[in-house]
Amino acid sequence: MTIRIGDKVRFLNEVGGGTVSGFKNKEIVLVEDEDGFEIPVLITECVVVEQADGPALTTKPAASTASVTVQKDEAPLIFQDKKNDFEAWLAITPEYDDVPLQGKMELYLINDSNYYIYYLCEENKIEGKAIADGLLHPNTHQPIGTFTAPELGEIAKMKVRLLPFMRGKDYKQLPNIDKIITFNAVKLSKSKSYEETSLLSFKALMMPLHKDALENAVKDLQDEGLKGKHQKPESKLKSPKKNSEIIEVDLHIEALLDDFAGMSNSEMLEHQLKIFNDTLKEYKGHKGKRIVFIHGVGNGRLKNDIRNSLQRKYQLDFQDASFREYGYGATMVIIR
Repeated sequence: MTIRIGDKVRFLNEVGGGTVSGFKNKEIVLVEDEDGFEIPVLITECVVVEQADGPALTTKPAASTASVTVQKDEAPLIFQDKKNDFEAWLAITPEYDDVPLQGKMELYLINDSNYYIYYLCEENKIEGKAIADGLLHPNTHQPIGTFTAPELGEIAKMKVRLLPFMRGKDYKQLPNIDKIITFNAVKLSKSKSYEETSLLSFKALMMPLHKDALENAVKDLQDEGLKGKHQKPESKLKSPKKNSEIIEVDLHIEALLDDFAGMSNSEMLEHQLKIFNDTLKEYKGHKGKRIVFIHGVGNGRLKNDIRNSLQRKYQLDFQDASFREYGYGATMVIIR
């Protein structure tokens, strides 16, 4: 199908339409409605009703498509009976459900509430860059980017900032939300991580943005100005996953500690290596036992330290763990 700037289109599965004002990428077209709002819509969800001269984008129908449901401000159906409940999600959808790492991954923001949301997604780094920003309408979802698994591994963590509000009426005001999303290589690689959801028409790995974030924001406001010298919070150690055949030890810091606020990178690395060493000591003498240490991709420091210790200190056999199960981010050790 060929679409040009200036074409008048109607939406295939949604009420409405407008004039094509531009192209977001090879799959998404920008449609300006009668009120002047630009709406990003999948090309496969558009039907041309009047052609115009202008730059064209030709695409073939995709094997699997998703509808981007951005509503008009005045549409009466966008407000549902949810009172003032607020829920927002980040969803990751793989190109191939059975082998997620083989294809690309689409990221969506989902607004399951009657609030409008200004959002900013950016790399959680000192010199990170913005990934996406915009306005998310009530009860809609919107794609914010397409990435490969290594690209998500390079980003590692994404900060999502949300500012929820309502228009034209009194409402329960909510604090702004800052949420750190970690792209866990193990979760991304496993097909069972992606499940059916009522919020999308395809399988997705759902990450809540509202859970704990509102409570923490309120607590921060309550505690502001009441604390003197910052005290490092107590951390709660999580136990590694074990089964009769393989011991799985996830060394991502968020998997080891419930609270690592205030820790430097070197302190985190020191704690991760302590868990690594303690695990090897625990299973010393368990001949033939296989242990998978999940270290992620990152900058490679943890992986290199682990493999150097295995080779020089412990003199144990090791290899890359199953790519299908763990991607590039895990090492399997065989006790002997």
